[in-house]
Amino acid sequence: MTDETDDLGPPVRPAGHGSSAGTVALGLGVLSQATALLLIRELLTISQSGELVVGASLAVWLVGWGAGCLLVGRAGLPVDPRTGWWGLGMLWLVAWGAILGMANARELFSLPPHSPLAPAPALGVATLILTVPALLAGGLFGLLTRGTDAASARLIYALESLGSLGVGVFLSTPLWERPGIAGTFAGLALAVVTLRWPIARAGAAGARDDPRGRGLVAMVALAALLGVVVWQTAALLQRPWARTQPQSRLVEQRELRQGPAAALELAGQTTIFLGGHPMNSWPARQEREAPVALAMLQHPRPGKVLLWGGRAPLFAAPARTLSAGQVIVLVEDPALLAFERAHLGGLAKELDDPAIRVVESELRAFLAASADTFDVMILDSPDPSTALANRIFTVEGLRLARHALAEGGVLAMPLGSSSSAGTLGPAFKERNLALMSTFKSVFGEVRAIPGEQEMWFARKPGKPGAGAPALTLSAGELAARLRARPGLAYLGADQIGECVPAFPGRRLEAIYAKAVPAPVNTDDRPAGYVLTNRAEAQTSESGVRWGQIGQGVLAVELAGVVVLLAVGLARMAPPARRPIVALGLMACVAMVVQVLLFLIFQTLFGSLYREIGLIMGLTLAGVSIGSSRLFERLPIVSRIRSLRALAAVAAVSAAAVAAVPHLTALGVGSTVLYVVVLGLTTWFGLLGGHAWARALEESPPSATLAPTAYAGDMVGAATGALATAGWLAPLLGVSTTALAAAGLALAAAVVAPRITGSAA
Repeated sequence: MTDETDDLGPPVRPAGHGSSAGTVALGLGVLSQATALLLIRELLTISQSGELVVGASLAVWLVGWGAGCLLVGRAGLPVDPRTGWWGLGMLWLVAWGAILGMANARELFSLPPHSPLAPAPALGVATLILTVPALLAGGLFGLLTRGTDAASARLIYALESLGSLGVGVFLSTPLWERPGIAGTFAGLALAVVTLRWPIARAGAAGARDDPRGRGLVAMVALAALLGVVVWQTAALLQRPWARTQPQSRLVEQRELRQGPAAALELAGQTTIFLGGHPMNSWPARQEREAPVALAMLQHPRPGKVLLWGGRAPLFAAPARTLSAGQVIVLVEDPALLAFERAHLGGLAKELDDPAIRVVESELRAFLAASADTFDVMILDSPDPSTALANRIFTVEGLRLARHALAEGGVLAMPLGSSSSAGTLGPAFKERNLALMSTFKSVFGEVRAIPGEQEMWFARKPGKPGAGAPALTLSAGELAARLRARPGLAYLGADQIGECVPAFPGRRLEAIYAKAVPAPVNTDDRPAGYVLTNRAEAQTSESGVRWGQIGQGVLAVELAGVVVLLAVGLARMAPPARRPIVALGLMACVAMVVQVLLFLIFQTLFGSLYREIGLIMGLTLAGVSIGSSRLFERLPIVSRIRSLRALAAVAAVSAAAVAAVPHLTALGVGSTVLYVVVLGLTTWFGLLGGHAWARALEESPPSATLAPTAYAGDMVGAATGALATAGWLAPLLGVSTTALAAAGLALAAAVVAPRITGSAA
């Protein structure tokens, strides 16, 4: 251990806050995690580029924390410990209450696509507002840890992470969605209770030292805060949906092959949930007729129809109305269909129609083996960012569909989870360009309707001189065609135009038409479109192989460059600060992997809205345990006696993450992948928490050590989040980025001091 001292503060002293510092840290964790998750979840509702939203908002949040911690804990911002508690605490709580109100104002986040405030300004404003509570929370943490010894700082850090864990898990449960915002106010009340000691202390100090009455000011501030809470609650209860919407009733829950299924009844409507996500509702009315009508009207005389996907059973009756032949509904899980028949009103009666036939088969196997041809094929899939759906959007998948179409037949693909026209970000433009390029490599005529319900159409060429009408996006033409067909139950010719947004149609069609240089998706592995490297999507088998080889070479080169740059920069730091620099590098590695795991989870399972709380909760559980003394007592961990050894373990772990996207190609099931992703999330939380503890033990003691280390931790994590979400993952893919993170962890091992054991 080095003998160098830190000249940036008075000698270290043990923490004098007693148990109150721990309770404040718990409350701080509750509030910080609640604020971050609330806003990130709201941002996810207005942007489909989930990894960018998560990465950017986490980066802003972490930078704010680090800056606040530095200002109060290290830079010596004049905050009187006697009054700083309640001052920073009250500012923090009031700011959080204001943000809570903004997060509840869904009108801001539900702007129409053509609104001048959507989407970039709304995203930017909401993300930047994160810095206000982050600065205050960092300031509180700096005040908590300033002048404490390493043991006290570790305890405060662990308790703060523990508070965050509780909120993360709570926000990932259905309990959060039923009582709504009440749980958040419960967290606010908890924070007020945990701050009781500093508020009381400030009042006593004011009565003794300040004739103007600081204690009175503290009490007035608390009363004002409670008034804000009451006002927010009253405003929330006055909303019509909060007053009149009844509670949902769980009708039945059953374990199926694809996950837990549940039927919930609310206001006369039954909704089927699968794995926590809504699948189908009854009565669906126009929601199930519009996609069918848009597809069937592209064919002059549709006969035989094939339906596949989540909403295929609900599409059957409208398709039967608009077709002159048999309708085949392809299902891959008959147990799910039986569950839907039992709970979705008249669905069972509709499917008993002799002209509707239900067939159990996997889609591609059915298309390859079927001798029938179809005039219209509607494949209701999630977008190709989902692993199980990617195989449909490959060249081979589309060729199978083309082979099963009759001459002049129409293929329709609704993409319900796609971005709306006004919020089409760069990632989705890339995706749609690649989709258009892939479609055009198989079909001659391709059109796309943008909007919240994207629709892709492709036509197989017909017989010469057959005179089949072209695919159309014209609302007038679609209305004219619908008037000439048998009437649907709910969707009339006057409403069909609402399904085709007029203003962005030709513009986006022109964008998609420029897809000639875009990659063609030939990756036939069920690993997911997002998980494939953009450069890997070539047009031939040899191109894919060479793309994989090039990706591996690029990963090795990038890891080497990262190691050289990180070591070169770190060697410029004073020796006493090398543990902090190594900690920052380790935090960067942990956050790179964290964002990659977010992306992998979204790609494999198609959702982040609720699971983001679970993933972040597990991460913080690992951080809390990893920073505690309990973790060091484990037999395996007791052998990791230095920050250098810990960084080497992180390098091996990050390299292992590179293999996760390829596990599906080896036949690994979704349940195992789910456990693997969550396990890696917890493991990197453990490594990050223990890196914090090791850095404190291996640094010279000083009064500003804990705030400085925490700021370095936050800045490193913010850099990793932003770089991964905004550049590395979209450009290089998951595997290459994970290998680069492994190189960064090796750099941390080189930078860390050459010691073996704790100096404590």
